[in-house]
Amino acid sequence: MVRLSCHAIKQVDKGGTDMSYLMMALGDGDAVATRKVIDASTPYMTEAGASSIRGAAILTGPNTGKALVSSVWENPDGYFENRAKWLADPKVVAAFQEAGITGTQVTMAEITAERGTCEGKYGVGIWQTATDFSQGAVDEVVDAVEAVMIGTGANGLRTTRLLTGENTGTALGVFFTDSLADYFGTLPNLLADPDVVAGFQKSGLVTTQRSITQTI
Repeated sequence: MVRLSCHAIKQVDKGGTDMSYLMMALGDGDAVATRKVIDASTPYMTEAGASSIRGAAILTGPNTGKALVSSVWENPDGYFENRAKWLADPKVVAAFQEAGITGTQVTMAEITAERGTCEGKYGVGIWQTATDFSQGAVDEVVDAVEAVMIGTGANGLRTTRLLTGENTGTALGVFFTDSLADYFGTLPNLLADPDVVAGFQKSGLVTTQRSITQTI
């Protein structure tokens, strides 16, 4: 796996305009065997501009058992203009065939904030709606969440706003953790924290779904 800490990836500075994008490719088949697909694809993806590549098996929710490959890009053009190259490589084709994996969809999101270290054994994805998606509102909530959660219940947090797909316009945040017990054990403290509660209320954040993935 190619993984960098959140702070090693180009971030959205508070009040700034720099953007990075998260590309999420979903596939049917043997999720564990996705490791071979990633290993074969990584040279092409990094050359095209990917700064982080993570493979995962989805453990809960409607997509349970499917494979998810997430990658971070400063420019989404690099992904779409070069994706056909790595998908046509004989090693990548063979890895797909061996795993019986068939790509089903690609979703693109804008990264709005990152805190801590975006790596861990598990990822806990949280889908949310909101009335205020301004960068100031995002920073206020993420700063409050970081103070309670990062280093205790999670290693890091990446928040995004979905730009494509059926949930376009909603927020997707992913907590990275090595222990689901630590995450869910700390969650009540997070949800009761006055600063977190205030941030949620001001931005109108409502959690609609959670899903757990395991890093491959």
